[in-house]
Amino acid sequence: MKTSLRDYWEVINYNYEQIRFAEIKSSVIISVFSLVFTFAYTIDVLDEENVYVLEFNEASDYLVLIPVFPIIYFTFISFVSCVKCFLPRLKKSAINSPLFFGDVAMGYSDFETYNKDLDSLLSDDEQYKKHLAHMVYATANIAFTKFKHVNDAIRSLIKTIISLALFLILLYILENKSIMKNLIYLVLLSVTLISCSEEKNLKLIPLTSSSESAIELMRDFMKNSEERRNYLNEKLMDSIIKLDPDFSMALALNNFGNRDSRRANVIKAYSLKDDLSYIESKLIEGIYEQTINGDLKKAEDIVSLLLEEYPDYYQLYIISGNLKNNLEDPNGSQVMWEKALEIYPECFEALENL
Repeated sequence: MKTSLRDYWEVINYNYEQIRFAEIKSSVIISVFSLVFTFAYTIDVLDEENVYVLEFNEASDYLVLIPVFPIIYFTFISFVSCVKCFLPRLKKSAINSPLFFGDVAMGYSDFETYNKDLDSLLSDDEQYKKHLAHMVYATANIAFTKFKHVNDAIRSLIKTIISLALFLILLYILENKSIMKNLIYLVLLSVTLISCSEEKNLKLIPLTSSSESAIELMRDFMKNSEERRNYLNEKLMDSIIKLDPDFSMALALNNFGNRDSRRANVIKAYSLKDDLSYIESKLIEGIYEQTINGDLKKAEDIVSLLLEEYPDYYQLYIISGNLKNNLEDPNGSQVMWEKALEIYPECFEALENL
């Protein structure tokens, strides 16, 4: 199928929509901070009995300051992330394109040069497509960077609210010394968990191939698909198949070419599934049911059974969510995408779908 200029512009417009969506999220986060600190100020104004007053008469009174440092730290991180979202860093690209605003601003010193380059580009279809692809690449990277900063801001906002609540609780407890000793370890543990939380090691769908290089490229292929960089995947798939023509998962996910070639790839992958890991084998079985037999429900049932045995694989939740969405089950797909985010909070596809 021949790619038209309109296809490129649709992807570019889609990327700009995601950029605007990320910026709206950043605005909401800043608004939430305003509400939280307005609430804290209101409590201070209404506190006529000085329940929430800071007094440092004993050494134990200084414990109330423990949550203050996480509040300041996470608030700073969240605001910085929001600012980074609004002000993405534009790098000078390899192609000086008169279509991309970043290159126009940084690559042209006068209008005459720009006008000449633009006229020349618009009259050459092949070069025009190449520059449009460059725009897709640039805007997609900006969108992803913005979403990454928004995700950091959301996590820091949640930690700030928890720390603030802990601060108010601890301040109240300090007024009652009799229960202080019973709760001191709980306070210290909570602050430690908030301040020192570690990212989980992600479990990824296992891949079986005779070539380690092919496996690495397949990981890139799957990551591109999750982050809507499908325009990079056709050449990547060609390289994978050259390295290992019998790479079952690559064959099953090779959606390039005509209908007959896609079906042939899936049938070949299905014939090789007995030599694969259990997860790979069942996923390829699901793809076979969906592509060859046209049975979306059976494909979704296969993935659901996999999730019962392997609930820690966020990619399985993404696959299940997409299948449920195709089966017109919006509530079920939303649950799957939310579970994917619980495992991997930076999952672009889940963030976008929600």
